[in-house]
Amino acid sequence: MLVSQSIGATVWGIRVDTPANTGNTDGVDIDSSTEVTVANSSIMDGDDCVALTTNNSAESAVTVSHVHCYGTHGLSIGSGTTYGLDSVLFQHNTLDGKDIWGHVSSLDNGIRIKSYPGAGGPVTNTEYFDTCMTGVRNLLVVTPNYAAPSGSTIPWFKSVTIDRAKSVDSVAHASSDLEGYDADHLSGITLRDVDLDATALTAKYADITLSRTDLDPAGTGVTVDDTGGSPTPINCSFPAFPNS
Repeated sequence: MLVSQSIGATVWGIRVDTPANTGNTDGVDIDSSTEVTVANSSIMDGDDCVALTTNNSAESAVTVSHVHCYGTHGLSIGSGTTYGLDSVLFQHNTLDGKDIWGHVSSLDNGIRIKSYPGAGGPVTNTEYFDTCMTGVRNLLVVTPNYAAPSGSTIPWFKSVTIDRAKSVDSVAHASSDLEGYDADHLSGITLRDVDLDATALTAKYADITLSRTDLDPAGTGVTVDDTGGSPTPINCSFPAFPNS
């Protein structure tokens, strides 16, 4: 489903039933729109569960709430961020790395912000709140180098907050990746109450604030402000995909 250049659209109570091994089958794409809500839906597909892009103009005031994803490529921003995204909220969502037939996602992501030079632009005031993941490999993915450079517009993920995120039963070698483009385009990332069962993490060119998480980001161009503390307990439940 594509929602493009819309003001005030609501996507509510939908069911997308596509196997995880079927390519290029996004669940819901929101493009160049404002005041959009996607809520109370179950999405199984072989690409992004929900993706926000800016192919035509800026995007703002988008809420994705109580969406359950199965075998997808994640809850995504990008890859097109050219015109900028602002005031985005993902809240109370779940991700399962498998579809109902046991197919594992071909790109098994959880929280995902992606872009690349030529399709890049600012991402500001974006929050993922209360996200539960199971059977996911790429838990937190923030990357400005999703594809080969094709132009001069640079991705700049200025203010991204991940608050209350938990992963359980992550697949082997699960990890996270928090990146900015370069020293002039640092990603600004806040991690609060992030409790992952796989803490492997790579980072570069990022200004990261930590509060109550066991993650320990370090790398080229990375600064960390850690206020300490253990994650607040997060109770996760993963609903079965609804019957037809």
